[in-house]
Amino acid sequence: INIVKYGKGEFFKAHSDDGDPYRCTVSVVGYPNDDYEGGELTFVMFGVSYKPKAGDIVIAPSAYVYAHSADPVLDDGIKYSFVLMTDRNEFAHRNDSPVYHTVEVRQKHGVL
Repeated sequence: INIVKYGKGEFFKAHSDDGDPYRCTVSVVGYPNDDYEGGELTFVMFGVSYKPKAGDIVIAPSAYVYAHSADPVLDDGIKYSFVLMTDRNEFAHRNDSPVYHTVEVRQKHGVL
């Protein structure tokens, strides 16, 4: 679990949670507070912005189509969030998995 703190003007640019070098299938973001302006969660591919309320938890697939951003905090408030990315992909977690190896090894195994 990552705990993230955003002050005035801080944001997280658009990204998806699944990608090289790690794999995840489900992303969870929790919001313990809402005493700030701005800071919306925006799903860029869908053009949807959501203003979290204290206690909200957002669960979404980690795939690229669910790319998202944390929009800037607009006032002097502090936005907190906790982030969990999870996976139940046996292939990515085996000791011999090429997912965590060099580009050459991953290409050899057809991962890239």
